[in-house]
Amino acid sequence: MASYQSPEDVILVLIIDFKDDLDTEEITMAITRIRTSIKNEFKFTHYVIIQPE
Repeated sequence: MASYQSPEDVILVLIIDFKDDLDTEEITMAITRIRTSIKNEFKFTHYVIIQPE
C-alpha cells in the first residue's frame, strides 16, 4: 500500500512474508536493506514501513 501525501512525499507500507527459518536478527537486517534500497531508488518515498507477516 502506498499513501501519497503530496506529489513528492510518499508513505509506503509493505507486509512481507519472510522465510520461516530466518531469525529476528536476519529479518531485521533484511528490512533495513529493503528500506534503504527503496529510499535510494525512490527519493520521494520518505517513509517505508515494513511489517513481517
